[in-house]
Amino acid sequence: MQTNEEKIETEVVEEKKVKLYNKDSIKFFPAGILLKDISKPEITEVDNHILQLIDTLKTMVIDFNAFGLAANQIGEEEPIVMINADFKGIMINPVITQQSNEIKSIERCLSFPGVEVTVKRFNNITVQYLNEDFEEIVQDFDGTNAIVIEHEVDHINGITFYKRASAVDKPKILRKLNKAKRVINRNFK
Repeated sequence: MQTNEEKIETEVVEEKKVKLYNKDSIKFFPAGILLKDISKPEITEVDNHILQLIDTLKTMVIDFNAFGLAANQIGEEEPIVMINADFKGIMINPVITQQSNEIKSIERCLSFPGVEVTVKRFNNITVQYLNEDFEEIVQDFDGTNAIVIEHEVDHINGITFYKRASAVDKPKILRKLNKAKRVINRNFK
């Protein structure tokens, strides 16, 4: 049988595990945090905040049925991404060290609801990162995995696919984004 003090401690721990989010949790372009390079300083130790952020990223990627999510897309200034393609996992301090075989990719982004953009990516990349067990990994990726990782690493470097879009596509992106924001705001009042 738990004492009152143990019950309170358990409730606090349980409360911290649950990260509530709503329509405002995903930051939409041109939110300042999306345009800020958050790749430095690197994370050097895992604390409760980082563990909670990792849990939140994992949950949100599943709930939003997304291929990936970067911490700054939910307002956090930590260089962490969650990948949910064939490769599924957390990348802390990810850096793309090699890339080859340029391709065109049609992409979507939670920070640009209702928008698809064709951008140049690389079909083969090498990434150095820490996994959620804080082990250093150097790993090669190709295809969809490479594209999703490049997209999410761009986010933590303060680069959105708007910056990578052609000059012809940029006005179309803004029109679609503004229309989507109006629909979201109308539906979530």
